[in-house]
Amino acid sequence: MTLSWAERLKNEIGASRVIEDEEEVAAHSYDWWPVATKWRRQGKQPYSPNVIVRPEGAGEVGRLLARRHPAMSCCWASRVSKRLPMPSTL
Repeated sequence: MTLSWAERLKNEIGASRVIEDEEEVAAHSYDWWPVATKWRRQGKQPYSPNVIVRPEGAGEVGRLLARRHPAMSCCWASRVSKRLPMPSTL
């Protein structure tokens, strides 16, 4: 059986740091961009992450991105995202 990329990621950094809980993922679907705030008030959710990854520092972020997990990444901190996805083919 082939593991999904999320399962491989859990095996690599630990399941507790790869969040798939629907409520928490939904909470991370918005930032403080005025349009996103309006969408949230309207109950719209046009974008949603598949999982949330909680790395333990910049070194781990670089290492995980270098592994080329088949996923797009969006850096997000303090509810401010950079809407420039990083392709998995770095």
